[in-house]
Amino acid sequence: MARPASGSAEASNLILSATVAALLRGLVQKQVLRADDVRELYETALLLLEQQQGELPGERAAFEAARAAIEQGLLRMQAGGGEVR
Repeated sequence: MARPASGSAEASNLILSATVAALLRGLVQKQVLRADDVRELYETALLLLEQQQGELPGERAAFEAARAAIEQGLLRMQAGGGEVR
């Protein structure tokens, strides 16, 4: 049985989020990036989302979900003392 389109999209988003988090963690562990660099990346991503949302007002729910995921990444960093989790 085929998976509903929304379920596939959610799975893709989870895969992408996990992959990006693993990549960032690996770059910090290899000392290519510092935790502050990763925090700046998350903050820049939030800014870009705000800019793009203005251009696509009909996609509010998607932007809110994306913003929540990025904010969770920032909170995890703060809870881990700046370490990427």
